[in-house]
Amino acid sequence: MDFDLFDVAGLPSTESARWRVRLAHLHPGRWLQTLKFRVAAVALCALFGGMALIAWNMGREAERHTVERARLTEQVDSERTAAIMERRVAQLQRALLLVGEQLDAATLHEPRRLQAFLENRPIFRAMFAVITVAAPMARRYCQ
Repeated sequence: MDFDLFDVAGLPSTESARWRVRLAHLHPGRWLQTLKFRVAAVALCALFGGMALIAWNMGREAERHTVERARLTEQVDSERTAAIMERRVAQLQRALLLVGEQLDAATLHEPRRLQAFLENRPIFRAMFAVITVAAPMARRYCQ
């Protein structure tokens, strides 16, 4: 009798029939036949669909806000750069006006006298040292 404790083949037929019935109850095809399962499945699908739609809409709004913020930042940076350049050009125009009043035509047409004139005035030399005049054909006139 002790040797029959672990013998699976010797199970009574009623026990194996119970397992088959339990396995049949776990079969998903049986669940689809109930109205409760179908209503729950439709509700879950609607819930997941709504969540996906909301996530997609939030992503689109976040992208729109990010692009708008980047555009505003670029606009502010452009305005600030334009203001700096405007002030710098105004300073250079005033300096050029002062230089123009002190120059005569002979000094302007003779490069050595013009060089000596600018070297004697370090303020003008410092202001105009970073200006490059170029022609459309990429020829540099002065620097």
